[in-house]
Amino acid sequence: MRFTLGLPLMHHPISESFLTGDAIAEIAGAAESAGFESVWLTEHPAPPDRWLENGGHDSLDPFVALAFAAAATTKLRLLTNLTVLPYRNPFLLAKAVATLDRLSGGRVTLGVGTGYLKGEYRALGVDFDERNTLFDQSIDVLRAAWSGESVVVDTPGPSTRGTTSLPTPTQNPVPIWIGGNSRLTRRRVVAGAQGWMPMWNPVGQSAITRTAPLETLTELQAMVEAMRSDACASGRADHLDVAVTPPPGSDFDSGLPESIRRMAGAGVDVAVINLPTDGDFLQKVTRFGREVIAASVPDAPVKGGLARFTSAARELGVEVVPVTYPQGTRTAADAAAAIGCEVSQIVKSLVVSSDHGAALALTAGHHRIDLVKLSAIDGHTLRMAGAEEARAATGYAIGGTPPFGHAVPMPIYVDPALFDHRLVYGAAGRPDTCFPIAPDVLARVTGAVVADFVAD
Repeated sequence: MRFTLGLPLMHHPISESFLTGDAIAEIAGAAESAGFESVWLTEHPAPPDRWLENGGHDSLDPFVALAFAAAATTKLRLLTNLTVLPYRNPFLLAKAVATLDRLSGGRVTLGVGTGYLKGEYRALGVDFDERNTLFDQSIDVLRAAWSGESVVVDTPGPSTRGTTSLPTPTQNPVPIWIGGNSRLTRRRVVAGAQGWMPMWNPVGQSAITRTAPLETLTELQAMVEAMRSDACASGRADHLDVAVTPPPGSDFDSGLPESIRRMAGAGVDVAVINLPTDGDFLQKVTRFGREVIAASVPDAPVKGGLARFTSAARELGVEVVPVTYPQGTRTAADAAAAIGCEVSQIVKSLVVSSDHGAALALTAGHHRIDLVKLSAIDGHTLRMAGAEEARAATGYAIGGTPPFGHAVPMPIYVDPALFDHRLVYGAAGRPDTCFPIAPDVLARVTGAVVADFVAD
């Protein structure tokens, strides 16, 4: 479990003690020392008075405030949670993100959403009813602008016959996490984002927040598993992050460690934390790091993954020659481009599960798994395993799962297309590392069944 800390700049009114550059720098430094992965800030550039009077909050501009946090730290990531895309011209937003990412050394995660305040849309002169169209257009423009290539856009909003935005961000791609609970949001994540930020939302609040209800970890786990299954089925080999606050009722002094453990079991990667602002806030940050982060779900299955896999391979008589990907390699196509091989040479290790336990499908990078076909071959009704379920079965995190050397024995099925090549490349225990192996050796050491289980 990773942790992101909300900067205490989202109240009405904001305490004057937090409204200085020194205060932001000090909090960011304390968060980095305490073990937080990132700090985050939302935005409300023109909140309606009525909303503020009924529990809403003020905020600073997130990019300006997060720049102060970046300047005071070296590793702390910077998350917008969240930026309302339709509020901003996408070219201006692309420039702000690229600038912050460059000056911070590649530490931005852009959390985005469509927003829900009609009054704020009116104040900014943006058509509320067009928010979904504007959102999708903005995602396209952002990615295009960050490419450093000339961009041509012809929409009723932004329009250009050729615009080049330089400098580009340090990261390629800049991670985009999308907020909201709807099926549309999850489809958008699968289509091209790197993370999902759901929110706890009682049924009675759905009309106000304009997103689907979400009240229990069981509901959340089902959504996470369905989203990741859809991502695998679409051909994505990278891991989609899920970031959410602890469930309602979990507070600093009671129930929080157990909530964190249960969140991890539901497939959550990042706990979104808000700490009380009364008293000594820096002391609360330090205490949280000591009592919660240090005692949270251990990430030992990820640490040392390459060494553990290399050891397991050696016992099977397989020599592992690791190949490390450059930063930002997330899909099978990215991996193939980095290695200089065909996408079909990338071995995707996909963990599936039934009531009878886990199984592993070794699929060529250009293929998608067909669960109906695989279920018929396996003899049990299979589904894509959740992140924690996959980790428990293999001992490795999704994205770094190797084709053998797992925590528990399981049936393994291999895609015949892998045998079209002299060498293929499987994950070596870490998301950024692979190793070459001959397909016949892969089949022999895994004891895999060669079968057609890919989608037509």
